[in-house]
Amino acid sequence: MTAATAAILLWTSMTTTPTIEGKATYYDEGIMQRVIRNRGLNHLDGVALNRAGDLGRTVWLLWEDGTIDGPLPVVDCAQRDHYRDREGQGRVVEVSAELAQRRGFYGVGPVPVTVLFHEPMEGWE
Repeated sequence: MTAATAAILLWTSMTTTPTIEGKATYYDEGIMQRVIRNRGLNHLDGVALNRAGDLGRTVWLLWEDGTIDGPLPVVDCAQRDHYRDREGQGRVVEVSAELAQRRGFYGVGPVPVTVLFHEPMEGWE
């Protein structure tokens, strides 16, 4: 199997770990809402993960200060051609501009985050 074939298989498969750690980036203003609308979804907000296999899942975002955002639907993913680059840079999630603004990193750049594929329970850390 070639490296390109392996990357495509990973991109199309669902993440199997309960969490992924890395950096959060953000979409420009209005883009996440446009994606949601274009997909015919009825969500106020959402996130993009790297893998197409994670589309439709629900995640929670654990920030460095211990606070959590979620549940958030996975409404978009990295383009197949960008998957390996994003993974290599440690970028694991893209959020809406509005969420990045509330979190204080809009215009500043990637920040550490943990993506949870399960609902966090109180005192779980």
